Amino acid sequence: MAKIRKVIAFCLLLALVSPVLGCTIFGVTKSASADGSVIIGHTNDGFGPSNIGGTIKEDEVSFKYIPAQNHMPGSKRPVVFDHTSDVEFEDEPSPIAGNEAVIGYIDQINHTYGYLTGAYGIINEHQLMSAECTNFAKASPNAKRGKRIFFSSELSNIALERCKTAREAINLTGELIDKYGYYGYGETLIFADPNEVWVMEMCGGTPSGTGGYWAAQKVPDGEVFAAANQFRIREIDPKNPGQIYSKNLHHDAQVLGWWNSSEGPLDWAKAFGGGEYSHPYYCLSRVWRILDRVSPSSNLSPFVEGPFTKEYPFSVAPDKPINTTTAFGLFRDHYEGTVYDRTGLDSRDSSIVVQ
Repeated sequence: MAKIRKVIAFCLLLALVSPVLGCTIFGVTKSASADGSVIIGHTNDGFGPSNIGGTIKEDEVSFKYIPAQNHMPGSKRPVVFDHTSDVEFEDEPSPIAGNEAVIGYIDQINHTYGYLTGAYGIINEHQLMSAECTNFAKASPNAKRGKRIFFSSELSNIALERCKTAREAINLTGELIDKYGYYGYGETLIFADPNEVWVMEMCGGTPSGTGGYWAAQKVPDGEVFAAANQFRIREIDPKNPGQIYSKNLHHDAQVLGWWNSSEGPLDWAKAFGGGEYSHPYYCLSRVWRILDRVSPSSNLSPFVEGPFTKEYPFSVAPDKPINTTTAFGLFRDHYEGTVYDRTGLDSRDSSIVVQ
């Protein structure tokens, strides 16, 4: 009997006293796991009150299951504005039930799959999974009906409604960005199925004000990927079958002055990304710790020269197969035993010197 591949999704919503806004995500491919499962993880501590049209709205994030449904021919699927995107409408939205706001509509399909969501899509009935983190980008345009109606949250939900595989999810999400536009911060989405793990990163800011930019890269089987609020895809290689990206990427990067072909291959993160949130160790230290935990033999340095360092690879092969206990342990880590270990220190002690 053929071995049944399965996927495991971890999603933690963390309520922190300190004003930290950040998500940490990882993806473990099937040959990197102990039992052949694909594992992805997502922590989300970025929810909080948002200002919508001068009104403070408290997030009411909850897990809910959207059942599989059949739809009438010619029907439309509403696209809901995400107030956590930290941008505004350039025109008034249309309210719907639940105090949500519709920014636009797309053609509905005949049948949609059942899936679990918590603002962002988590997993559907075909074991397609998603995880997300927000990133700074060179541009974070406002939402506008008819030009920019999608943020990553609705993109992940629609992908789980309509797709069975990670590759299908990448293609659909890219098509939606190209056709309907993207607003808000830059974002990273992991799409994973029982066989593959793909990373997709996206942002807005096109000269025309429509569409958007995106790049996707497959995590090699047998390796582990991690991201933490910063773009992680680097050089775009047109000959790499493990990469897919928007057709306007190279042209617009030059038009906007974000890249010159004389510099060599287009570096997605450097050309379109805005770097760290607020400190050179806020994002990449989390990436370093996960990669260091699963592959200490890689001897990755905890110190970096800047946000676009190439010291940390896109993914690493773990020294030992990853099981669920190890995976949960990645989210329980507090840098114990590293140069950032604050065990026994008063929280007000800032005597640690970062090189």
